[in-house]
Amino acid sequence: SQLTADNISFNWQTNTVIATGKKNEAGKVDPRPVFQNGDTKYIAEEIRYNLQSGRGKARQLFTTKDEALIRANQAK
Repeated sequence: SQLTADNISFNWQTNTVIATGKKNEAGKVDPRPVFQNGDTKYIAEEIRYNLQSGRGKARQLFTTKDEALIRANQAK
């Protein structure tokens, strides 16, 4: 697994990684954080991942599965 983003921070108290992109002049996040797990790539405005529980949460997520585009306002 790999996480890339303009801003990545770590909260030591909650063991949470927080990845965010940078807003451009139009106020949109560009580039967005990307989480790649095997062949699957997840792109979102914000990605949070708890290293202890192995669970994550993303805002404005989209990915592709086969030929389908999957979008979610919030995903776990």
